Amino acid sequence: MPESYTYFEIAGAILGIICIILVIAENIWCWPTGIVSTALLIYHFYQQTFYINVLLYIFFLVVCFIGWYQWLYGGENKSTLKLSRIKRKQLWKLALFTLVAFLILGVTFDFFTDDKMPYLDALLSSLSITAQWMMNNKIIESWFVWLAADILYSVLFYQTKDYPYLLLYISYVVFAIIGYYMWMNSYKKTASIP
Repeated sequence: MPESYTYFEIAGAILGIICIILVIAENIWCWPTGIVSTALLIYHFYQQTFYINVLLYIFFLVVCFIGWYQWLYGGENKSTLKLSRIKRKQLWKLALFTLVAFLILGVTFDFFTDDKMPYLDALLSSLSITAQWMMNNKIIESWFVWLAADILYSVLFYQTKDYPYLLLYISYVVFAIIGYYMWMNSYKKTASIP
C-alpha cells in the first residue's frame, strides 16, 4: 500500500467513476473521460509493480480511442452503434480467447517479471480485455464479464490495502449491475420500436 495517495491516483479513481456512469448512460463523453482516467491508472499500476495491469491499461488507452470511434460510427452505414446481445458463436470465441490470454499472460509474467500476483493479474487482465471488447461493441452481456472482473479486482485491492482503488472497484461492482439493467431496458425499448 502506498504511504500516501497522490492527486493522480485520486483523480484517476474519480474519473473512473464518472466514466462508468457515462458508459451506463451510453454517453459518448465516457471515452475522453476514460482516456484521462486510464492514463492516470497506468502511472499508478507502474508504481505498484502490477505490470500486467500497466499493459492492460495501455491496451485500454488504445481501445478507448477505438471505442469512441465505434460508438460514433460502428453501426449500419457508419451510424451510431446500437446495443446488441451476444451470439452463441461469439460467446465460445470470447471464452476461448479469455482462457488462452490468461494462460499466456500468467506464465509470461510469472517467469519474466516480478509481478506480485501474476496469475490473478492475468485472470483479471484477460477478463477485462474481453469485457472491454464487448463494451466497445455495445454487447449487453459485457456487464457480466465486468462484474466478475470487478469482484476479483476488489479482492486484489483489499489484499494490497490499496483503498482508493478498492472503493473504486466496489463501486464498479454496483455500476455493473446497474449498467446491465439499464442497457437491457434500453435494448428492449429500441427492439420494440418498429
